[in-house]
Amino acid sequence: MYDKLISSLLCAAVLDNILHASKTLQDTMFLFVIGAHFAVDTFFVMSGVLVTYLTLKRLEKGEGRTVSWWLHFYFHRWWRLTPILAYTILMYVTLYFRLTGGPVYTFDSSAPHDCQNNWWTNMLYIQNFYPLESGDKCFSWTWYLACDMQLFILSPLIIGLLYKSRRIGVPVVAFLILACMGITFGISYSYELPATIFGAATSDKATPDVDYIYMKPYTRAPAYLVGMLLGYGFTCMKKRRVHLHRGFICLGWAIAVAIAMTVILGLNKQYAELGSYYASNTMRSFYNATARFGWALSMAWVIWACHTGNGGAYSHTYISTLTNN
Repeated sequence: MYDKLISSLLCAAVLDNILHASKTLQDTMFLFVIGAHFAVDTFFVMSGVLVTYLTLKRLEKGEGRTVSWWLHFYFHRWWRLTPILAYTILMYVTLYFRLTGGPVYTFDSSAPHDCQNNWWTNMLYIQNFYPLESGDKCFSWTWYLACDMQLFILSPLIIGLLYKSRRIGVPVVAFLILACMGITFGISYSYELPATIFGAATSDKATPDVDYIYMKPYTRAPAYLVGMLLGYGFTCMKKRRVHLHRGFICLGWAIAVAIAMTVILGLNKQYAELGSYYASNTMRSFYNATARFGWALSMAWVIWACHTGNGGAYSHTYISTLTNN
């Protein structure tokens, strides 16, 4: 009797939270929670900065002239990530479902089965492409590792261009950014995708954007490429500290904050009028194509300003330590 009472109270609490959620979604401040997924693109920017900056520094020292060096370059990355990922999958398949439970706890019994069938996709870092449906993937949330690995594999091609010729490398990177944004726009427009992973589709043929653009490297590449350009810029700098006019610094921070706030608050009307307003397919596609790039630009300014001593003493020390390790 006591157990049933506890279960009933817990279920009532869950239901109350669900009813309250619809009101919370319409709160403008909650957009900062909904937009938290852009933090992922911050990490892509950082990855692009570090792989470019550190690799170019090694190339300048005369390294990277043999095939074995580049094989080690790739193997080192794979070896850093894969053993702990494999161990986590093994624990998930064999022990995790035996250690969890509760009156309102639900466990997807198909999840271990998905990993038993598709664990090998994680070892090859292709889980963001195969299986096609996110519900069939093993550890679908590890799509970031796959995406980052795929961009890392391609990075030497761009780093080589930047190292050999700035006149060729920079325009190529700019073209790739525009191309990836165009691909994202085209896919979003063709499938009439929502402008957020929390949105509702506006057509029967549309599906959530997770499987189509959210997990894909061509969607995340603009942020990574912005980071690579920033890393290349750091390599070209002769002095770490850059003294700029205070007005220019304030303008840069204002623009960076304005872009970031536009990305986060740009969906305000869609949530304020939840269920009664949908942006046009063109506007949603434009947002999907440009939002991550805009966020990357604002984060690039933060990193650059902190690295060059224009973001405060503590931030300069932190960024300097990060790029030296």
